[in-house]
Amino acid sequence: MAKLPTKKELLERLLALEAGATSPPNDMKKKATWTDEMIQILLDLRLRQFAHVFDGSKSKMQLSIAWEKMTLRFNLLCETSLEPLSLKNKYHSVKAEYSKIRFAQENETGNLTENPIECPTDWYTLVEYLGDKSGLGHREFGSSDRSINASSASLTGDAMEGILSHTSDDESHVESSKRKHEVALEVQRQRKKRKQLKVDIGTGMVQMGETLANCLIEAAKTANTSSHGDSETTKALQGVLSSLEESKSLNTAILQSISENETMNREILQHLQRR
Repeated sequence: MAKLPTKKELLERLLALEAGATSPPNDMKKKATWTDEMIQILLDLRLRQFAHVFDGSKSKMQLSIAWEKMTLRFNLLCETSLEPLSLKNKYHSVKAEYSKIRFAQENETGNLTENPIECPTDWYTLVEYLGDKSGLGHREFGSSDRSINASSASLTGDAMEGILSHTSDDESHVESSKRKHEVALEVQRQRKKRKQLKVDIGTGMVQMGETLANCLIEAAKTANTSSHGDSETTKALQGVLSSLEESKSLNTAILQSISENETMNREILQHLQRR
């Protein structure tokens, strides 16, 4: 007759069965094998398709949900069953690897024969997705110039703010000088126009005086002529009156033009000074 198991043995068997039921299969325990294509899909999802989900200030819960959504999409595309933590760790590992290689490349000392820099097979993929991004460790992506990198890394926040403020002040000074130069040119141009206008007015007055003198001379000459003297004098006086009327109209037009030009000049100067 077979010996019945004791209570202790039954309890141990039950615990062993429960442990076997809750433990994941052996194939899920295996470490995931990442291919170049999988890494490209991971970077494309994280930095492009789901970039807006991770941007901005997010809580821990929001980031966790974002990684779960991205993991679901990744598993569908790659036909895998990875966990969000696995994708997150791989993403940060890829960023750290890229940062390390770029830093080594930009600070090489010429001893490449002894310690050559080995790039992974997916290096161009990393450059495509991470080459214009910022925030990997101590470096800024997209800044291949060494001198700029070194100076940017050594500057503190206050120093950088001072440089930006100084640059802004220089630009404002240049803009102000430019406006002053434009105002000065416009004032000079308006003064030149007024000077020319004064010359034209003087010339018109001289011509009007000459016309009036000629008419009076003609009137005096015709007064001493024959019996037709009265009619000739009348015609001459009428010509003088007509000339005076024309001169009056000319002077009125000139004064109106001067007034309009002064108004326009004031408006132009006010507009330039407000800029």
